[in-house]
Amino acid sequence: MSKYFYFLMVPLWGFAEGILAAPNSVSINFDAHLYQRTCEINLSESVIAYGRVKPQTIVDNDSGKSTALNRNVSLTLANCSGLGTLSGSKVIVTGPTQVMNGETLFKESGSSGGVGIRLKAGGQNKVSGDSVWDLSATHNQGNQITVVTALSCGNCQNVQKIQLGTFKATMMFTILAY
Repeated sequence: MSKYFYFLMVPLWGFAEGILAAPNSVSINFDAHLYQRTCEINLSESVIAYGRVKPQTIVDNDSGKSTALNRNVSLTLANCSGLGTLSGSKVIVTGPTQVMNGETLFKESGSSGGVGIRLKAGGQNKVSGDSVWDLSATHNQGNQITVVTALSCGNCQNVQKIQLGTFKATMMFTILAY
């Protein structure tokens, strides 16, 4: 009986082995982004906590009567690698946005209404997908720019447009290297 069982197992094992992949084969997938030179970005601060803010302070900051809610954030090129230059590359910002009083502001979630974070680079308002820094052949490790973030109601000019509560906003800065 044991000889019969052994004899029967060999053909089944050989048949199953032909159906399944050979145990000595492997697969590899490739994914690449070809570039001449790129860098990482270091931020001067990664968390900005405003704490308790009165709606009138937001209105005053938007109108320019105050700069109490403005925060300067430095972006610094670091750990650069690759041959060539950064010419044609750019630093873009991405993140969830919402429109507040006709202006697109960064806001991810929260119970507050009518407020978000305004981002300015080079004096211009920036939204998700915009370039905040166009790099050139002379840019290299250690170079930096400063962008300005501010709690904003989109120039609402009226505290009634601000709904009290809390919120969260996120921005991600990425170098698109070419």
